Amino acid sequence: MERPGHLRPMVYHTKRASEVIALKYLTLFIMILSCSIFSMGIFISGGYSLLENAGWSFGLGFSERNFEALGYLSFDLNKEISGSASPVDLYDFKFTTSMNFDVGNLKFGPLFVAHYDNYPEEGSTDTSWSADFGLGVVSQFARENFDLSVGLWMPVSGNFDAKRNVYARFRYYIPPPGGRSFKDKLFLEVTYLFGGIRIGFGLWEPVP
Repeated sequence: MERPGHLRPMVYHTKRASEVIALKYLTLFIMILSCSIFSMGIFISGGYSLLENAGWSFGLGFSERNFEALGYLSFDLNKEISGSASPVDLYDFKFTTSMNFDVGNLKFGPLFVAHYDNYPEEGSTDTSWSADFGLGVVSQFARENFDLSVGLWMPVSGNFDAKRNVYARFRYYIPPPGGRSFKDKLFLEVTYLFGGIRIGFGLWEPVP
């Protein structure tokens, strides 16, 4: 007969892990709320994610002169997984925030990334939720209608993986027709993060 005492360490560690994850996402919520209050512009976009965790995607972000926070939600509903008894709904949330300081024609600064999803690994049927966080550096180059950011980050736990720990975002602002000038801007965007590529089309709207 198994002694009850053997179960206590497992229960304690599970509870402790849940508390840590809850605290991290409370911090994320505060960061997003702060961005919305002090931002100069809002990004809204729709698109599709490729490679890792493929699916339709919705994006929302906030920007200030030297600060940007972006969140992407990708999903694949009623997904048939080989070996699974029934279809499942898969969700993938990615979040990045960066602060840039002018250095000549470039900008450099810290980068924070987060990933929370229930997509199974290749060949697996496990759709339990998992989280990943990292800190790194990012460089940004912007000229006329082009905006490029490239960065590297290290996971809070785990080892560096060149495939997953590279961040890149390219954004092209579509010029208004007929030489007109508008405050809001349409844009095309390609983002590489956590081993996945997202292609999106959206609108940047200045905050009054």
